[in-house]
Amino acid sequence: MIACPSCKAKLGETAIYCRSCGKELPRDLQHYRPPSAPRELQPVVVEAGRDLQNPLPLLVRPLTVIGGAGVPLRQYDVISLEFDETGLVISSPATDGVFRADYATLRSVEISGPGTVQKGGGFIGGGIGAEGAITGIAVATVLNWLTTSSQTITFLQLSGAGWELWSLTNEYDPLTLRILLSPVFVRLPDSRS
Repeated sequence: MIACPSCKAKLGETAIYCRSCGKELPRDLQHYRPPSAPRELQPVVVEAGRDLQNPLPLLVRPLTVIGGAGVPLRQYDVISLEFDETGLVISSPATDGVFRADYATLRSVEISGPGTVQKGGGFIGGGIGAEGAITGIAVATVLNWLTTSSQTITFLQLSGAGWELWSLTNEYDPLTLRILLSPVFVRLPDSRS
């Protein structure tokens, strides 16, 4: 049995965070399954050469719960979504909760949000004469570099019969997440008609 490197607690079949101490596990211990398990679920990384014919299983994390109803989660829980051939597993180390939904019962998967937003900066340099203009532009460039930051804001809404979940991710912009979830969209009930 594999143990958490921090607190030495035994890990279950599927883990991203230690259920005892709550710390994130090193990547080589995440989603460990004992050899007796029927198959190993490995996250699919978005990279060149990804198999588009068989893109599942797929892992999307981290997401933060911002609202919803009918799921065993709390607001602000950090969750992982694991998509396989039959459906979705939502897991949260904070609540020790696991929720499963088959594709046949999913009613909607919606992605929204502004994506990557840039804040700060806006300084414009200038001066009198060529030397003054060069100095002003250089100062404005440094000030813009020091004060400019960007943040990605993407919302993912999932719903099924009797439940709905709203989550936020700062890891994927809306287009990247939509492309990543293509295998999910083609398995939704209304895409079959």
